[in-house]
Parts: sequence; structure tokens; C-alpha cells
Amino acid sequence: MTQQNLNVGTNPNDGTGDPIRTAMIKVQSNFSDLYTNYVSSTQLTANLASYQTLAGLSANVINVTANNTNFVGSVSAANVVSNAQLAANLSGYVTSSALSSNLGNYASLAGLSSNVATLTANNSVNLGGVAASGYVNTSGNYTITGNHTYTANVTINDNLVLAPGSALYANGSLGSAGQALISNGSAVAWAAFFNANNQYTFNNTVTIGTLSSNGSVGTSGQILTSNGTTTYWSSSANSASYIGSLPAANVVSNAQLQANLAGYVTSTSLVSNLSFYQTSSGLPSNVALLAANSATYLSSNINFGNSSGIFTSGTVGSAYILVNSQTANYTLANSDSGKVITFSNSGTSVTVTVPNNLPVGFRTLITKVGAANVVIANNAGVVLGSRTGNYTLANTYGSVSLFQANSVLAIVDGSI
Repeated sequence: MTQQNLNVGTNPNDGTGDPIRTAMIKVQSNFSDLYTNYVSSTQLTANLASYQTLAGLSANVINVTANNTNFVGSVSAANVVSNAQLAANLSGYVTSSALSSNLGNYASLAGLSSNVATLTANNSVNLGGVAASGYVNTSGNYTITGNHTYTANVTINDNLVLAPGSALYANGSLGSAGQALISNGSAVAWAAFFNANNQYTFNNTVTIGTLSSNGSVGTSGQILTSNGTTTYWSSSANSASYIGSLPAANVVSNAQLQANLAGYVTSTSLVSNLSFYQTSSGLPSNVALLAANSATYLSSNINFGNSSGIFTSGTVGSAYILVNSQTANYTLANSDSGKVITFSNSGTSVTVTVPNNLPVGFRTLITKVGAANVVIANNAGVVLGSRTGNYTLANTYGSVSLFQANSVLAIVDGSI
């Protein structure tokens, strides 16, 4: 028989585990299976029968006798090489005559020469098959005194210094006056100076020899400035036409600022601006807005309707308790706080679920007015507490209150 496990529930006394009688039936079934099939002397004898007989012993001994004349381990004996066979296989190599035969190709003058040729290829005269004079010593500084042609890529990890009077060729050319060495992405060649039509950001120091703007390098004492469209050389950053990079016409002087502010900073202007609010006619016009939002106005426009879910019937002064009638499984909502929730069904039990998002201070009254049981259960993230450990309303006309004590604990108390 397969072992029967006990359902211990999720939380203590949460009503989700096995009832006591069901649990003890499973325990008794497990004991009966153990005693019947494994513990009794009759069953033990039956279990041992296959090992005590000659056939049973043979079935277990067969692994011990696997190494016999036919098998060594799990490998066929025919595929295992004996010491005698190894000696026969090696006989052609260990005798002096066999050794002499194998060494013949190397012992002859021709054989030695063919092998020694490789050893002597790298010496003071040759490196590989190329003359040693054709190699550059890269372990230190090296001076190239003559023209060299490289047919493959050359990578220089340190500085490349051209000695005075030497030249740098690109694609077989020294270039001409005014040209620079540039790349098109495939090759390097001499071409006209690069024209920077776009903006560039330099993260390190940039050293500039000659800077030209609008075809000019400027004159002594000039600075390079901008008018917002182009750059140009100017004798002063602030001139009759420009202040900084702004046209002078757009810059307001201190005198102009004072003239513009004159109408606002004098006591006469201030009094004039405030007169509307300081006069008897000015104040009432503002007070009228406050009066519009008075108790009389608010009392006729306050809305305690369904938009907030606070009141759905009755009036503020009636002190009526709102009723939420249900006949099936129901999950509490924030708007149920302060209400009475009734269950009038008489058939299958219904479940009231406490969600994990009720605010602290939430309180409601759950009343059973039908014959069906009402069970209070919790969602994940909510812990239910009850002084009796029970969470089922079994008596008709019984009521319980549910109070959200903190973010995780909901307390149930009443007719349970």
C-alpha cells in the first residue's frame, strides 16, 4: 500500500487540515500495512525465501563469478591481453636487431643530415629560412637606416620617430605642400587638409598650431568669437555691435532697466496698483468669492453619493447602518468598512475572504440570517486571529465583527 500522508493545514486551527478522525484512519492504515507486510514472522520468511534458496543465492553470487574464463569484469576474456601476448607483441621492438632496424634511417649520414638541417636553420646567419639580417630586434630601440618595404601589416606599440631629413611615404608618395596624411577607411594617403564641417568633442588636451576661421587666421590682438551663426575674429568681445555673442540691440542697459522699472518701484505706482483692493469696492469683490463658498453654499452641494463608496443610502443625520446583502462567496472591499454584511442563503456554505489590502482600522459586521454556514478565510499576506480558534458562523442569526488591527492581522470575534 502507498503511504498515506496527513494534511496538517497551513496555519494552526485554520480549518484547512484533515479532521482528527480522517487523520487517525490514515495512521491506522499505515500501521496495518507495516505490520502485515513487513513485521510479521510469516511475511519476513516470505520476503527472505528468494535469498535462502539455491536459486536466490545463485542470482546474487553471479556477480561474484563474473570474472571467470569467459569474462574479466564485464569485458570478454578474448579482448583482454595477457602478459604472454604483450611480450609477443613487444618482441619486435625490444630486441637489438629490431632496434637497429628502426634506427637505420636516423643513423645513416643522409638521415642525420635531413634532421640536422632543421636544427641549423635558426642560427647567427639564418632565422628560419630568412637571413637574420632581414629581422628587426624589437626588444629595444631600433634604428632603420635604409629603405624598407613591408608586404604585411606592421604594428608599432611605441613612438615612431622620424630622424631629421627622413621622409614618410604613403602609397609610394611623399605628398605635396598643404597636404595631410588621412585615411578613407581602407587606405592611408596624402590629401588636402581635413575640413571639419561637423562638431567634434575632444576628451583630452588638443594642441592647435594654426587655426583658421572663415579663411582667415586673424591679426595680432584679435580673439575668435561667435554671433550664434558663424565664428569670426574680433578685436574685442564687447563691441558696438555685440556684447558677448549677443547683438547689442538685444541687450538692455542698466539705464534702460531703471526706466522700465520706474512705473513699478515708486510709491505712487504701488499705491495705484493696490488701490482696487484697498478701496471699499475692491475688498467686497474679493470677499464675494469667499462668501460664495460659505456654509450655506456648501450645504446644498456636498455629495455623499456613490463616488467615494462611503454612503449608498440614508442621510448624514439619520445614523442608519448600511447593509450589504450577499448570497454567495464574497471578498471584502474597502467600502465595506462600517457596514453590516448579511448572508441569507440556505444551501452550500459560503466563504467570506479577507484580502491583503484592507486599511488598518477597517471594521465590519458579518451576520448569518440563512441556514448555510458562513466561513471566514484569508488571502496570502493576511493572518486571521480568533479567541476561540474558530472561523465559522454555524448558528442562524449569529454575527461576528472583523477588525483589521495592523497591515497583516485581522481579528474575528463574536458568535463563533
